Amino acid sequence: MTSSSLPQSLFTLLIAGLVLLMGALTACEKPQSDNQAGVLVVASIAPVAGIVQPLLPDSFSLSTLVPVGASAHGFELTPGDLKTLAECQLVIAVGLGLEPRLDQTLRTHRAQGRREIHLAELLNLTEMSTHEVEGEHEAHAEHDHSHSSVDPHVWLDPELVRQVVPVLADALVELVPEDDQYSRQQIRDRTRDFLNEVKAFEAECVQRLAPFKGAAIITQHAAYSRFAERFGLRVVSVLHDNSNSEQTPGQLAQAARAMRDQNVQGIFTEPGADPSQVQSLAKAAKIKFGTLDPLGQGDWLAMMHANLDQLVRVLKANGS
Repeated sequence: MTSSSLPQSLFTLLIAGLVLLMGALTACEKPQSDNQAGVLVVASIAPVAGIVQPLLPDSFSLSTLVPVGASAHGFELTPGDLKTLAECQLVIAVGLGLEPRLDQTLRTHRAQGRREIHLAELLNLTEMSTHEVEGEHEAHAEHDHSHSSVDPHVWLDPELVRQVVPVLADALVELVPEDDQYSRQQIRDRTRDFLNEVKAFEAECVQRLAPFKGAAIITQHAAYSRFAERFGLRVVSVLHDNSNSEQTPGQLAQAARAMRDQNVQGIFTEPGADPSQVQSLAKAAKIKFGTLDPLGQGDWLAMMHANLDQLVRVLKANGS
């Protein structure tokens, strides 16, 4: 059948439909990079991945070195990890000695064209800390434990996350081929959206934690000093320091003294930790306890919302 045998109106509609279809396909087409494998970004730990993933364009891929639930302090890199580090274009870590095996590997296994970013350096953090747990220095001095190094858990402070995200986004944009404007725009759009979500979460923290201003809490280890200071809470003791050393009787004794003297209104264990000590301390003080997760599963917002819910639940239950 030729176009002359079709009714003029039907022929016109077919042509218009084909034009619209071709236009839609052209609009949706993504430019292809010369690197068909795309750009590979490596995050050291799950919460770093949770900050980076929302910014990535479709043409990038992300690999997390330390598996969920494993400690970054003692994690040993596998041959597969070494291959990933050799092939990636960007490595994002925390720094401040949190990932010692990774730091050593990056120094001894240089890779051409690979950029390395440490969040602590972006934030101009030094080795000396003003974020010590109240009373912790005295308690640890008894057992020759130094807590002079800065709290490396910068990802638990939404204000600090908002500071590093634009810099990370700029680093990602630099990895995009010049002719791939689609990916560049994706990074800009996704960075804007993620920053808005972080700001909204920060506002939620201010609103929900306001009734508990000044409340004293005890945590499993020294990860929450920045978050607590940001939102008006006080970490008066921890059950374990940030090293791989065994928990000492002095740490437990200091926590017990804090429970007695500091009017502690919340005590928190962590996933994977033995909760028996927290349960015993909470039972002795007749208060509820909860669980705070400093690492999460790779979704930063989900982790932070879950921790906020735990804080509010426990503090409210204990009459703060």
